[in-house]
Amino acid sequence: MAKVIILSGAGISAESGISTFRDTNGLWENYNIEDICSFDSLEKNEDLTLQFYDQRRIELKDKVPNHAHKTIAKLKKIYSNDIAVITQNVDDLFEKAGIPSKDIIHLHGFSTEVECKSCKEVFDIGYKKIHDFNNGICPKCNNKLRPNIIFFGESAPKYDLLNYHLYDCELLVVIGTSGDVIDVNSLAKKVQQSILNNLEPNDRINETNFSKVIYDKATIAIDEIKQIIEDYFFKRTTAKIWDTQINTSTPYATLQTAKNIIQEADAILITAGAGMGVDSGLPDFRGNEGLWKAYPPLKKAGYAFTQVESGYLFSKNPKLAWGFYGHRLNLYRETKPHYGFQLLHDLVKLKNNNYFIFTSNVDNHFQKAGFDKNKIYEVHGSIEYLQCINNCNNKVFKNHLKDMSIDMETLHVKDVPYCKECNKVTVPNILLFGGTTFNEVRVKEQNKRFLQWLSDVKDLKVVILEIGAGKTVPTIRNFNDSYSKRHENFKLIRINPLESEVLNIDDIGIRGKGLDTINKII
Repeated sequence: MAKVIILSGAGISAESGISTFRDTNGLWENYNIEDICSFDSLEKNEDLTLQFYDQRRIELKDKVPNHAHKTIAKLKKIYSNDIAVITQNVDDLFEKAGIPSKDIIHLHGFSTEVECKSCKEVFDIGYKKIHDFNNGICPKCNNKLRPNIIFFGESAPKYDLLNYHLYDCELLVVIGTSGDVIDVNSLAKKVQQSILNNLEPNDRINETNFSKVIYDKATIAIDEIKQIIEDYFFKRTTAKIWDTQINTSTPYATLQTAKNIIQEADAILITAGAGMGVDSGLPDFRGNEGLWKAYPPLKKAGYAFTQVESGYLFSKNPKLAWGFYGHRLNLYRETKPHYGFQLLHDLVKLKNNNYFIFTSNVDNHFQKAGFDKNKIYEVHGSIEYLQCINNCNNKVFKNHLKDMSIDMETLHVKDVPYCKECNKVTVPNILLFGGTTFNEVRVKEQNKRFLQWLSDVKDLKVVILEIGAGKTVPTIRNFNDSYSKRHENFKLIRINPLESEVLNIDDIGIRGKGLDTINKII
C-alpha cells in the first residue's frame, strides 16, 4: 500500500490541451453528454458514441505531458511503491511522461484501449479508429469491441484499488478535480495530511477538509506540492520509530560489522518472511486486526485469520476463499518488488552468483526481481501454482488465472476455478492451516536443490541474510538459528523491526525495516 496518493482529474490535463466536458469549446461542444457517455449509449447511439471516442483517441496522439505530469513521473520514479498515481483521466499523458502503464491506476478506463463486449479481452489500439482495428471485431471471439471507458452508470472496478491504498495512505494530493464524481471531501478525512490543488474554489469541495489548499494552475502548483511530498518522505525517514539499531540482546556490533561479514563472505543465503514484502507495499496482516483492516468483508462475515488461511474455507465457501486469494494474486502481480531486491541481486553477482533463496513468501517476487528460479526454495509454496483440493492427480500446475473479477463488497470471486479431472475446487499450491493436502511435489524439488547447495558451500564462508521473518510462523527463523549454531562458517544477520533478537552469540540482530537496512549494510 502506498503512503502517498496523487489523485488527478481533468484539470491536470487541460493545460496540455485535452478538452474536458465542461469546456465551452472544442470536441465536447458538438455532443450531448447523455448521448455518448451513459451506460446505454452504445445501445442507443452506437455510431455516434464510437465516432466521439475515435475523435478523442485521435486528438490524443499529438498531446504532450506538461510540467505537472513530468514532475509526478519523477516523484514516482524516486519513491516507487510509496506513491500511488491514480487518475480519473483516460488520456496517456502520465505514460508519455515516463510512468509505466502498469504503475498508473486509471479509474475510468484508458482511451487507447478497446474491450470485447463478450469475452472482456482488452486490446491497445493506439490512436486508431475502432473500426481500423480488425473491423471493430474481437480477434479472439468475433464479438463487437467497445471503448475501454467507464460510462456513467457502469461499475468502476478500479475504485477498489483506490480504497485499498487509502488504508495505509498518510498524504493525499488531489489535483484538478471538481469533486462531482469522487467525493474528495470524504477521502481527505481519512488521511493525516491532504493537499487540494484546483484552479478555483467550487461549491462541491469543502477546503477546510484539506491541510493545504492551492488555487492555481497545476503546472504552477506542482513545484510546491513536490516540495511538500519530499519533506514528508524526509520526515518519515528521520522520525521512524523503527530506525535501524543493533539489538541490545546481542554482543555490541555495528552496521560496519555486518558490512564486513557480507564483504568477506564467499556465498549468500537470502532468507525472507512477510516483512520483505512490506516495503513493496504488500500487507503484513499480523493477526485478525491487520487482516480485517485490509479486508472488511471478512470481519463482517466473522472470519478470523486462521480460518481465512485455512483450506476448509475453500470447501465451505469457495467464492469467498478465492475472493481473498484472487485479490492477493492480483495484488502480488501488480506490485513491483522494492529496490532492496535489486540491491540483493547486485550483491550476489559480486559473489559469482553463489547464492540461494529460502523464503516462506508465496508472492513470486524473487523470481519477478530476476533471481534464478532454480535457486529459490519456497517452503510454503507459491500462489503462481495450483493443485486440486483433493490432490486427486498428485499434480501441481502453473496458475494461468488472469485478472480475477472480485466483488469487494462481499469479497466473492465471480468464477471459481475447478479441477478438470474431478470437478472439485482448485486451490493455490500453498501450505494452509489444514483442510487440504499440500502437494509438495514442486517444493520437494526446490528443497533437493537447496540441500545440494548447502552441501556445496559447507566449507565456505556463508552469510545468512534474514529479512522480515517473524515468530508467528517461525519456519525461516528456526532453520537459521539451528543452522548457524551447527555450522561455524555460517553467520546470521537478522533484520526485523520488532523481533530482531538472535540466539547465537556470533550472530547479529539489527532492528530495522528491510529496505532501509539492506541499503545501509550492502
